[in-house]
Amino acid sequence: MLSSLIKSLRHALPLLCPACLQAQPDSALCSVCQSYLVRVEYPCPSCGAPGNSFEVCGACQKKPPSWDSLHCAWHFEGLSRHLIHQFKYQHNIAAGRALVRLWLTQQSALFKPDALLAVPMHYRKQQQKGFNQAEWLARQIGEHWSMPQWRGVRRIKATTALEGLDKRQRRTMLSGAFALTDRPPRSVALVDDVITSGSTAAELTALLKNNGCQFVSIWILARTPL
Repeated sequence: MLSSLIKSLRHALPLLCPACLQAQPDSALCSVCQSYLVRVEYPCPSCGAPGNSFEVCGACQKKPPSWDSLHCAWHFEGLSRHLIHQFKYQHNIAAGRALVRLWLTQQSALFKPDALLAVPMHYRKQQQKGFNQAEWLARQIGEHWSMPQWRGVRRIKATTALEGLDKRQRRTMLSGAFALTDRPPRSVALVDDVITSGSTAAELTALLKNNGCQFVSIWILARTPL
């Protein structure tokens, strides 16, 4: 009965592009709004920095990140920033769904790991917010590619907002923030919406690799220019 009601609502309600609110099948981003998303051109496969002709950038050659690969689609600016903020803070699921569907079409050649891991949120913050955007994204990706989610990490340290902190301050704040509740798979894709300094990803990667995980890939929608 519920599925019939949902189908009826889909026919009764207009399907809109979540950016410009014009009619659009499946509430996808229309072609005009897609053109306003700033793509990361020729990203470094290690950190996602643009302009590297798919080769590892100089910074990563000198000091490779702890994870093994990173995949993102857009710079965190303009329309991508607006839609991610709508999804993350206003619980605008249409914006999140449109972005993750488009992300999936641009990442078809990815190595598929054993499991997906959404960046965990501290339980008090999740209770306050009522929504973990990373968990939602991982669920969408997992359903699309028939990949399991692994939930063997929890956040044991509540941190204040990381915005405005430099890389060293972020690392200090996140030190010891996560703990394992289960042995990790051999390969994991860490899922989140945005990467800034990479401190969260680095902390989680170290925890996973120190406990037997052999390959960690970072899957994100957008990256903030450092």
